[in-house]
Amino acid sequence: DDKMAVSVELTDFERVAGFVNPGSEVAIFGTATSPVRRLPDGTEQTLSSVTRIILARVPVIGVGTTAVGSRTTTTEEGEQVTEEVPRTILTVAVTQAEAEKLMLADRTTDLTFALLGGETESRDKGGVNPVDILPETFGGAAG
Repeated sequence: DDKMAVSVELTDFERVAGFVNPGSEVAIFGTATSPVRRLPDGTEQTLSSVTRIILARVPVIGVGTTAVGSRTTTTEEGEQVTEEVPRTILTVAVTQAEAEKLMLADRTTDLTFALLGGETESRDKGGVNPVDILPETFGGAAG
C-alpha cells in the first residue's frame, strides 16, 4: 500500500537471463564507470569506478514483453560491431525514496539485477572498485 511501481528497461544479462518473474525479489546493483565529482573550487575530480548495491531487496511486480534492440560497440582493434540484444522492462514495487534512488541510478549507472532466494541476505557494504578485484594491477595490497 505504501509502494509505487517503477519500471526499468534491462538487457537479458542485466535481468538475470530471464529468471526474474513477478513475485521474485531482487537486489539492484549500480556500476559507475569513472564517475566525476565536482569540488568546492569548481574543478572536477575523476573517481575510481565502483559497483555498489542500490536497493537490497525489492519485489518484482511485472515483467514486460521482451523486445530486441541493437547495441554497437568498438573492439580493441577499432572495429564497430553491432549486435542484437534482447531488452525487457521490469517493474518493481518501491517507496518514494527508493524510486528516486532507482531513477537516478538508472540514468547515471549501469544497473544489474540479482535474483534473491528467500533467505538471501543483501546489504550495502561499501561496494568494490578495481583495486579490490585486481590489487596488483592497480597498486593495492595483494590479498
